[in-house]
Amino acid sequence: MLGEVDPESEGELAAVRRRLLQEIVLWEFGSDFRQHPEFAPMLDTIERAFEIDPQAPKRLKRLMDVLRG
Repeated sequence: MLGEVDPESEGELAAVRRRLLQEIVLWEFGSDFRQHPEFAPMLDTIERAFEIDPQAPKRLKRLMDVLRG
């Protein structure tokens, strides 16, 4: 998922952000959580938090660096 994403491109980071967040939430709560009625609203809330936090792009870039290993 992250192999083709340029971590210096804010547009590419924004495009992959929801998919990455989704995978993290599913890893934490299990794949069955995808069917839970709060799954999409939870992702929406997390995304809004990212959008208002000026440090979020830097944190997301660091996370991607760690995940790429």
